[in-house]
Amino acid sequence: MLDALRPYLADCVRRAHRATRAPAFDVADIAPQDYLAVARCYSERRRFRVWSGGTATAIYGAPRVNWTFRAWHEWCHVRTGYDTSVRAEVRLARFQCAEAARVGGDMFARVVWLEVAGQALEFERSGDFLADQTAWTLARLADAGYPYTREAR
Repeated sequence: MLDALRPYLADCVRRAHRATRAPAFDVADIAPQDYLAVARCYSERRRFRVWSGGTATAIYGAPRVNWTFRAWHEWCHVRTGYDTSVRAEVRLARFQCAEAARVGGDMFARVVWLEVAGQALEFERSGDFLADQTAWTLARLADAGYPYTREAR
C-alpha cells in the first residue's frame, strides 16, 4: 500500500508548495541549518537551498518530492518566524498541518504532523535522527488506526 500512499503524498506536497506560493529552491550538499541562516538565504536569494541528503528513507519516496517538502517547510519557518528548536517545530507543525489539511486532507495533515513535530520530538527523546523515516511514520499511522499502513511496513 505504500505504493498507493506515495503518489498521493507527492501530489499533496506539490499542491501545498504551489498553494502557499513557496519560492523556488536549489538542492545542495550544504544548506542552512537554523532559522536565521534559512531566513538570510531567502532574503538574499529569494529562493531556498535545501539539503540533498537524507532522502533514502523519506516517506515521499522520490528525492525531489522530499526536497519540495523541505522547501515548503522552510517557507513556513520564514512566514511564521518560528526557529528550529523542538518547541518551535511543534508550533510550526500546527501551522503547516492546517495548510496540509486544506490542500490534501486529514491523511496528509497527519503525515506532516509526524514529519515535523513527531520527528523533532523523537530527536529530542533519542538524540539522533531516525534511521528509517518511512518505517517510523508508517508505524505511527498504524498505531493511530490507519489500517492500510500496517500492510506497508
